[in-house]
Order: sequence, then C-alpha cells, then structure tokens
Amino acid sequence: MKNAEKVVKNLITGMLGTGLYMAASWLLFAYGEGNSHNGQIESNWAKMPLIRFRLAILITAVAVPLFLVGVKGAVRAISVARRKKYPVDFYMAKLFEIGAYAAALSMLFNMAVSVILPVLYRELFNTRLMGAEIISTIESVFYYVSIPFYVYYWVGIVGVSLGFMYFTMIGRLLIPKFAIINTPLFFVVLELALRNLGNSMVDDIFAASDGIGFLLMFGLLISFVAKIPRKSRRRAGDRGQERAARNRHVRRYE
Repeated sequence: MKNAEKVVKNLITGMLGTGLYMAASWLLFAYGEGNSHNGQIESNWAKMPLIRFRLAILITAVAVPLFLVGVKGAVRAISVARRKKYPVDFYMAKLFEIGAYAAALSMLFNMAVSVILPVLYRELFNTRLMGAEIISTIESVFYYVSIPFYVYYWVGIVGVSLGFMYFTMIGRLLIPKFAIINTPLFFVVLELALRNLGNSMVDDIFAASDGIGFLLMFGLLISFVAKIPRKSRRRAGDRGQERAARNRHVRRYE
C-alpha cells in the first residue's frame, strides 16, 4: 500500500480526536444521579457547573479537525479494500466516505446545539417564566435545527457503520468477522437499549457511545493497513542505471 505510514498516522490522529470528543461528550451528557428526561429538557442541567459546557464546546472544536484527519485515513484504507470490478464495493465505499464526513460535521454542529440548549434553559430558569413556558421555548429553539441535527448524526453513524460492516463481512479488512460490532451504530443502539434500565452510571458511561465505536473502528483500520503487503519500489535512479546498462549491452552487439 502506498503511503501506508501516512495513513496510519492519520488514523492515530483521528483516534486522538475521537478521545477528545468522548471527553467532551462525558462533560456534556453525563448528567449524574437523579436526572430525569422531559422531552429535550434534562433536570440536572440546572445543577451542572457552567464550566462543563464551556469546556465541552472548546474541546470539541479541537477534536473535530483531528477527527477529520482520521477520516481521511479511514477513507483511504477503505478505498484500498474495495475492488474496482465490484460495483457494490464502490457504493459501499462511497457510503462510508459520505458517512465519515457527515459524522465530522455532526460532531461540531450537534455539540454546539447541545450546549446552547442547557445554557438557554439555565438563563430562562432564572427569569419569571413558568416551567411550561421554559420547556416550550427550548422545544421551539430545537425545532428549527432538529432536521440537520438528526440528519448529520444518523447519516454519519449509519453510513460509516454499514460501510465498515460490509468490508468486514466479506473479509477485505483482514480482521475477524466478529469485529463487525465495533461500529458507532452498534454502540449507539446499545446505549438506547440500556437507557430502559434507568441506571445513571450506565447512562453516563454510554454518553460517549458513538465515540467508543469510532475509536475501535479506527484501531481496527490501523491493523488492516499494517497487514497490507508493501510493494517493493525501485528508486528512479536505480531504474535509470539499469536502463543505461541495458542500452550499453545492446550497442555492444550491434
């Protein structure tokens, strides 16, 4: 594989960005014990220190460019796994690429929205507005951004996961097939299923569920790139010397 070292470095950078994004997610979405959901409202917003919201968006702003570098490496790795003669490979690789870049957009956009809502809630909480009016205001604000909020998120999660699962199942990524579960989609669905337990500790751990999936996926792609045999390439100078020697040999017998 050409530039394998660069691809690995890009994926490692992406893992670093994903780790930072997970830290931001825990700061923002780990609500702690006693929290209750009411639509888009989390009861523990009022108890959370403002520094958590500020750090969450600042860390995400640093994490997203690093994640984008990892996306570049991941797209390159998937392009090596696909075969040009298979149309399905092309479409699944393109789905992975679209999902990966949508996930990067989603990280910053969705985190910004998720910071604005609790900050607005806290500001309104200190006014004379009634609880129902505050909830109505928050829901109205979220209504205007809800379409790109969900579209970027789910296109990113589903696109990346389906593409990765496809190339894993057909054996192109040179990793065990049980690794198919190491995707953002699996961990997000697991998080949604575990919410029914009503355990605050479980909810807090899986607050970064999509990040867990991206982290594992980048790690597996690194192992795939490392297994690809590298083609021996002669330097241009060596080829030139061989060509000159061949020409001398030909002239000798003319």
